[in-house]
Amino acid sequence: YRDVAGEVDLSDRAVDLISEGYDLVLRIGVLEDSSLIARRIASIDRVYCASPAYLAERGTPQKPEDLHAHDCLPYGHSRQAQWRFQVQGKPLILNISGRMRANNGELLRDTAGAGLGITYLPTFIVGAALRDGSLVRVLDDLRPEPLTLSAVYPQHRQASRPVQAFIEFLREHLESGVELNEPPG
Repeated sequence: YRDVAGEVDLSDRAVDLISEGYDLVLRIGVLEDSSLIARRIASIDRVYCASPAYLAERGTPQKPEDLHAHDCLPYGHSRQAQWRFQVQGKPLILNISGRMRANNGELLRDTAGAGLGITYLPTFIVGAALRDGSLVRVLDDLRPEPLTLSAVYPQHRQASRPVQAFIEFLREHLESGVELNEPPG
């Protein structure tokens, strides 16, 4: 598909595909607009993690409620973040108020790596830091189910050959060639 050209927008905001003229977006998590078509691409696993220096100074949380005594670094825009856990097979949602919040995973990864708190991010963002030891997992046995990465597009674009080709490219490369759920090693 060398003759297919495209434009890439790497913003984290939720765009309106139809009014903003997007052919396709990648979304993580639950999809809200049922007038759109979604194709599952891959699963996204997330982990709670902090730097060894932070944990040496502040202690390692043993249960979700311990996070209230820690500096948390949540992802997102809202004042109150919700972190999810699986405790004895049941979902638990904990409201987290953070020292700092950001809508950029790389910034939160680096902030946690600098010893400023605990964050909760996808393994594709923190995988290298986990492998090199600058971040370590916490509360790992309480992680929730993975999220779904979906390719989402308006119904009228369903037959678009470039969109279908790109979706197939993503599925082939992310399901068989790139491990999103666990960092290699």
